[in-house]
Amino acid sequence: MQGAGTELFKALYIACIAIGAFIFLLLLSKQHRSRPGNKILAVFMLFLQIPTLSAYCQLALKEIPFLLLAASQCLILVYGPITYLLLCTVFKPEKINRLIYLHFLPFIVIYALKFSLSPEYTVYAWFPFVGLVLLYLCINTVILVQERQQLTTLHQQYGNTAFYWLIFIVAGIGALTLYDIVIISLYLKGVYLSPAWWYSMTLALCGYLLMASAFSIWRPEIFYNIRCKKHLNNKVKTPKLQASVASELTQKVHETLQEYELFKDNELTLLKLAKAVGVSSHLLSEVLNVHMKTSFYELLNHYRLTSALDMLENKPQSLSIIDIAFSAGFNNKNTFYRVFKERTGVTPSTYLSNTQRAV
Repeated sequence: MQGAGTELFKALYIACIAIGAFIFLLLLSKQHRSRPGNKILAVFMLFLQIPTLSAYCQLALKEIPFLLLAASQCLILVYGPITYLLLCTVFKPEKINRLIYLHFLPFIVIYALKFSLSPEYTVYAWFPFVGLVLLYLCINTVILVQERQQLTTLHQQYGNTAFYWLIFIVAGIGALTLYDIVIISLYLKGVYLSPAWWYSMTLALCGYLLMASAFSIWRPEIFYNIRCKKHLNNKVKTPKLQASVASELTQKVHETLQEYELFKDNELTLLKLAKAVGVSSHLLSEVLNVHMKTSFYELLNHYRLTSALDMLENKPQSLSIIDIAFSAGFNNKNTFYRVFKERTGVTPSTYLSNTQRAV
């Protein structure tokens, strides 16, 4: 590849690297890092930069530095752990702790071995690849089978948002794993692909990186909806609070939400509300699930919808229905429309038309 074509690919790679780096920093920023799964997604974004950096170095320097080359060859070892950690964040949040990063230890060990083993022995480093890939494939399959009911719920209730977000990320990682297996198999057989093929595949990876980056920042409430439902299903069976104390805390929860309009914060978490009320998150969970017979997000959606209905009835001309939904605290259109129709029986636009005719 020469001339204008080379410069075009270099420009595209630089743009992709810059955007990926920006999303990586954004995911770890103070505003976003507290959201479940963001640190794992940031690590994923970082690893996805390796092939793009390698392709750029090949074009700009005519060779790939061994640091990047070795990392590219070991990249398949991080796909399984990242898929596992994302699935745990969605379905098994209790397993997420500081030890999760030990899942990347095989990548680090084999990456380090590439610097110490002589070329004739590096072929033996491929054997752990197969075992680890199969191990995580089995583990992730078991999780998906165990959580098939939750997946069905995602598909039925959040089909246009959370379900397809999860499928896109997991299927993309699966495709990357299959791609690396094919490349490794061809390499071991002595088959080498043309540079044009490599550049095209790297561009396809760039496209996936950009889409995954966008969905990582502006993704739906997948982590929160599943957590909320699982927490409600596993609610405390034996109340620890006295009825009088629970009644006082129930009133305080309502007063806190109404006085400070915390429900309008679409980043509000159970922990943040618990701090505002002045209790632990575990105690607040008991109040909500056992004494108020609701869940955290059901309560928030109640207040958000009430606020949205009030704004619709007094709708300024400059505000659209979606503007009102976001102002009320909803952070995606699908959740707003679903909650709205469950409570009123009609869509927001129909409700607005009926209200305007009644005036």
